[in-house]
Amino acid sequence: MSDTERLEQYSRKENIKIYGLTESENEDLEEKVINLSGETGVHMERNDISVCHRLRGNGKGPRPTIVKFVKRKTKSNIMKAKKNLKDKSEYKNVYINDDLTILRGTVVKMMKEDKSIQKVWTIDGKIFCILEKEDGSSVKVTLDSIDDIPKLGWDAEREQDLLYRNKDLTKSALLSTVRAFPDLRVKYDTFGATYNIPICIWLFETHPFNPPICYVKPTPDMTIKASRHVDASGRVYLPYLHEWKHVLWTIFTEVKRTIYFVLQPNSDLIGLIQVMTIVFGENSPVYARPANQQPVMPSMQTPYPGAQPPPSQAPRGYPSPGYPSQQMPMPTPVYPTPAGYPGGGNNQYRPPTNYQYPGSTPYPQGGMPQQQPPAGYPYPTPQQSQSQYTPSPAKGTSAVSSQQSLSDDQIKISLQTAVEDKLKRRMKEVLQVYQNEMDALTATKNRLKDGQSRLEQMLDQLQEDQNKVEANTRELKQKNEEIKESLQKMEGRDELEPDQAVTPTAPLYKQLLSLVAEEMTIEDTYYYLMEALKKDVIELEVFLKHVRELSRKQYLLRAHIQKVRETAGLRTIP
Repeated sequence: MSDTERLEQYSRKENIKIYGLTESENEDLEEKVINLSGETGVHMERNDISVCHRLRGNGKGPRPTIVKFVKRKTKSNIMKAKKNLKDKSEYKNVYINDDLTILRGTVVKMMKEDKSIQKVWTIDGKIFCILEKEDGSSVKVTLDSIDDIPKLGWDAEREQDLLYRNKDLTKSALLSTVRAFPDLRVKYDTFGATYNIPICIWLFETHPFNPPICYVKPTPDMTIKASRHVDASGRVYLPYLHEWKHVLWTIFTEVKRTIYFVLQPNSDLIGLIQVMTIVFGENSPVYARPANQQPVMPSMQTPYPGAQPPPSQAPRGYPSPGYPSQQMPMPTPVYPTPAGYPGGGNNQYRPPTNYQYPGSTPYPQGGMPQQQPPAGYPYPTPQQSQSQYTPSPAKGTSAVSSQQSLSDDQIKISLQTAVEDKLKRRMKEVLQVYQNEMDALTATKNRLKDGQSRLEQMLDQLQEDQNKVEANTRELKQKNEEIKESLQKMEGRDELEPDQAVTPTAPLYKQLLSLVAEEMTIEDTYYYLMEALKKDVIELEVFLKHVRELSRKQYLLRAHIQKVRETAGLRTIP
């Protein structure tokens, strides 16, 4: 896991891979990811997803899905809540994992095949495992570089499997070559060399809003090799420094329209050092000084952090980065005195020991190789850098200095280009802020429209209910008036006996009334006999005797009632 691989994994920190997500033709993959996130309990919207697409599959089942989020916090929340999918039958075979590099994925696969490792998991690209020791105890192991592999207790052959992804093909090719050329001998070793390059980074009082100034500080045994990245005085010029950004992003809430300012660093010292490690690994900024050459210190025409460098000393096409105008004290340089370079010295900067570049070679002796940068590359050429700076001659030597400055038109074009780039970046940032605000306003507008339609439906329903209530009120008032009129008519009349309240108009009707009253009396007698039996007031034999007598009498009464109704011309009762 070299520094390059670590940088690659760092670029994947916002990514996840989803395995087993159902695939269909003309699918809305973002909507599926949002639904999956909702099942885990994490709310997410489309503007939280930066990139979402399918990867190449193995032909078995749905293809894997890779998702890159706008914010790392969204990915972290989903990774913490993915365990909630175990209870969902629809997503039973869906798995969410970190997006690992090929090397880290191979390490995880080999660790899962190792019987001595009980459990393996990853967090933000780091690999964790529970390792069982020989004495039966368990220990937690963290892997973040290839230097951590020995913690697993693997042999050299297994560690080589990590470096050679196609081990069988490589071994077959080597054996064929050795058979064809018997004089060859196969030897396993690392390729490249490790250089320790001393650098000095000056931070301004306005850090991190202004880029730092970086210098290469050669030891007495070294000489600066001017190139497109380093001038003759050791000043470092990199696109990372020129494009240094550290701004405040504006985030608008959707409900209360409150504005929050969140600091989002775009550039930092860690990224700067990583970029310098890669650039200087490909093209070393120093080389070993020949034994017969006296040490020559670079001139201080451009003091380390003293003041803004003159335009003639800035790289071509790059304006002044806008460093603070205040003067900073320059300490006396103190150089380490190692036994040799590269290598020793306790005071030297030591990059990772495994950081290798195939193009690295020992520092050349003698003169500097002259390199021509690509056309349009905004950095000074070695000849320009040497002509812009006058080295301080050592004792007994003489130096010839030549000054070369850019023309006014070139400086004007350079400034115009820089201002244009800065305005474009600023306009893009402001446009993004306003776009986010417009999205929030659009969402609020849609919700208000839905609420308006629901309110209109509720108002219609309330109006209908009000009409019904008014109709019922009018009907009740009418009935109330009728009752009052009836009461007024009945006032002043003599009270009537209940038995005299109903007087039949004919003897036949009077007989019918008497029969019906007697039949209803028998029904009441049944009721009271049942209650007496329940309360053990009468015995069962007495109860049955009375019931037989009453039933016979009731039968005769009902037959008589039926005959009277037929005589009176009334309808028969079924």
